[in-house]
Order: sequence, then C-alpha cells, then structure tokens
Amino acid sequence: MNIYLLKNDDRSMLEWIKRTQADSFSYEILDRKTILPIFYLKDVKVETANIMKQTALSVGCDCSISKKVISGSGEISDMMVMCTYSQLLKMSEKLKGQPFSLEKAVDLMINKINYKEKFIVKNINLLEKKHYLIMGILNFTDDSFYDGSKYKNMDSAMKHIEEMIEFGADIIDIGGESTRPSSEPVEENEEIKRIMPLIKEAKKRFKEVIFSVDTYKSNVAESALMEGVEIINDISGLNFDERMVSVISKHKSSCILVHIQGKPKNMQDSPFYENVILEVTDKLSQSVKRAEENGICPECISVDPGIGFGKNQEHNLKLLSHIDVLSSLLKPICIGVSNKRFIGNILGKKENERIYGTLGANVIALKNKAKIFRVHNVRENVEALKIAEEIIYAGN
Repeated sequence: MNIYLLKNDDRSMLEWIKRTQADSFSYEILDRKTILPIFYLKDVKVETANIMKQTALSVGCDCSISKKVISGSGEISDMMVMCTYSQLLKMSEKLKGQPFSLEKAVDLMINKINYKEKFIVKNINLLEKKHYLIMGILNFTDDSFYDGSKYKNMDSAMKHIEEMIEFGADIIDIGGESTRPSSEPVEENEEIKRIMPLIKEAKKRFKEVIFSVDTYKSNVAESALMEGVEIINDISGLNFDERMVSVISKHKSSCILVHIQGKPKNMQDSPFYENVILEVTDKLSQSVKRAEENGICPECISVDPGIGFGKNQEHNLKLLSHIDVLSSLLKPICIGVSNKRFIGNILGKKENERIYGTLGANVIALKNKAKIFRVHNVRENVEALKIAEEIIYAGN
C-alpha cells in the first residue's frame, strides 16, 4: 500500500479561534479540526479498504473506494480518505490492534501531516529558521542551455559566486556537464578537470558557503566531496552510477535526488506517464529507500521532481500544480524551473527572457510547499520569493 498526501490545508486557525474568546483549554482541540487533509491510498487490500471505510464513517468522515470492493468482487482498490486531522486521530484510536496494518497506515498518515522539513548539511538544519533556500547555479561548461561559456574562466566564475552570495544564495551549485535535452555526456575525467580547480578556489575564498556539485558520476562526486563540497545533486536519483550511493554515504554528504525518465540525450523523446504525479513520487520513493538503506542520513536528503527531465509541458505543469504530493516522502522538495523550455513555450520567450516566467513558477511552487529553489537569477528570485513568503506565512 502506498499513501499519498494529496492536500494538506495545514494553516493554523488559532488566531481566529482566540478571537471568539473560547476557553483556552479548547484551543488545541478546535485548531486540529481546522486542518483538512486528503489522502490517496494506492493498491489497498479489500479487507483493509472495507474496515477503513467503516471506521471513517464512524468518526464522521468518509472514504472513496471501488464499487467492486463494496460488492466483494475485487481484491484491491485505490481509495481516498477525506477527513479533518481530529477525525484522523479518532480513527487511529479505533484501529489500535486491528489486523492488516491498519493502525500503522493511519499513523503514517498522521506522520505525513505533522512532518516538518529538515535539510541537514554539516550537522546543521538549514530549514530550521528559514521557510526555503535559494540555490544559485554556476555552470562551468561551454554548452549549458542558459549560461554556457558565460563563466568559463576562474575570474568570472569567482565574481559570479560572490554576486550570488551577496544577493542571498544559501547554496552554490556547480556543474561541469550540461544536462539539457539532447546533450552529449561528458567524459568523467573531463568533468573532474573542469570543476576541481574551481571548487578548490571557491572553497578557499568562500569558507562559510555551502557548495553542491551537480553530477551523476560517483568519481566526480567523490573528488568534490574530498575537497569539502557538502551536497551532491544527482539528476539520476542514484540510478545512473551504482557506486554513487556508497560514495555519498561514506562521506556523510547531503544529497538532492532528482527524477528523470531516460537520459539527457533522449529524455525528451516522447516521454509518457499514466499518472505523472504518482509515478514520479513512487520513483523518488525508491531512490530515497535505497539512500537510507545504504546509510545516508534520512534528514540529509532532498527530492526533486526533475522538471523538464523526461517530461513534456503538460507533465511539468501538472507536477508544479501538485508538487505538494511529493511531501508524502517526508523530504524537503527542491525545484529547478529556472528559465526552462516550458516557460519559453508558454510566453514565447528566448532563454534570456524567461526570468519573469521563472518567478511566477517559483512563487506557485513555494505556495505548494517547495523548499529549495535552484535558480540562475538569484537576486530576482530572492526578492520575489521574499514577498511571496511574507504573504503566505502572514499570521501563521
């Protein structure tokens, strides 16, 4: 059984409850009743679905299940549970000791609601005092779709890093291989040759700054980690290089696990999904499980749906509209939409004219619970997201 948190209206109404001058002992009880989650459960056994349905009805909420389950002609069903947080707690009490892992399933739903994002890097939770993080992009390549060859020498690269830090970047992400659609892979030794002098100089000049490396090659990752890089940003979600997971674990690194269908060279050749939201979530769940089973700290992992990595425009828009479903994985969500093709398609703009479209997409992603924003234009994104943050979290 897979459980997805489709919607979680978790905004506290405590301020409004207090205005009614209710007794203070009831504040917490009433506030729970204002949290309105909706869950989607995939591949639920008949016995589990029927008991869950009856229990939901008994506490005043409801479930949507297949009519075949009700008639007894089916073996499994997808289902939705629609309730308040308070009702979910009552269901948990009623299902204690029940078979078919029912108690565990409801407790997992409660955990998904209560999850508070952590992204630990160097033993520090970067999200402890921030609602989101800005990751500034530095592509040290000749063929990046947006800034290829723009920062190809050391002086220009160092200046760009300094500017991104001044504008408010929390993390600097360095890449030595373009992964744009139809791009050719770079030899491992060439990638190391490109980025290592840059990393060494950057770590020397900017000692307090957190750096990540955008690579799916374990030897590149290990070279970077040995020079003090703190995060590996793997577009393959640990799937292109079997050794990558052990390298990240060995160096106690943090990581961002990205979803991709295919490889950069062919990923845009007719990508197809039955349900892009659930399939991307499930694939990333497998990457997370592999990471944790191999010793990577659970709180050092972020997930990224891979906008534009084996997705067409419809897929990208659906993922951004429902990005909060990924919070079911209990990991902070990273988003990389910066100046990408789908924005250009919608606006009819070239790569260097897509800043405003990027800002619009990132503001929506913040509203939908994204926590890390990988961007080329740091200053503009910092300012737009700051205003969005003040509005979204006003009084909350």
